Amino acid sequence: MENDIDTAAIARVWARVNAADAAPAAAPAAANGAQDALEALLRDFIADEAADSAAYARMARMARGTCLESVFRAVSADEARHEKQLQAEYYLLSGSVYCPVPAPACELSLLAAVRARYLGELSGAAAYEKAAGETADEGLGALFAALAADERRHACRMRAAAGELIRC
Repeated sequence: MENDIDTAAIARVWARVNAADAAPAAAPAAANGAQDALEALLRDFIADEAADSAAYARMARMARGTCLESVFRAVSADEARHEKQLQAEYYLLSGSVYCPVPAPACELSLLAAVRARYLGELSGAAAYEKAAGETADEGLGALFAALAADERRHACRMRAAAGELIRC
């Protein structure tokens, strides 16, 4: 059985936990404002990943029995993993758990859904790249950069899926 545990990510998380335990209890107001902004950004990213995972799961159901079903299921699983990684970061930063309210399903044809997800993946990659460049937290910056790369890979998969679905 393949081991899916990312030991480097676990080490980064524990390093931040141990650093937080040693940090002073009171933070300056400017730091609190920056933390509030980072928490809001993480909540947005978590909600986006949850919505993306659900959208890909719906697309997999729409593509049942085709070669694209497994593609959509794999991307859905990636997005769910991203959501969990971001939730862990949010918890470590804020001390509270954030679970987004599920977004309502948008009824699109499979081809239209592929286009929407393609554009969404490109937008998500740009947002993660921007966040990676702006965060002072080295571990969080690395996570954002890795998520940006995953989102670009997902966009490539949606480009290929569009090619599979177009029928003239």
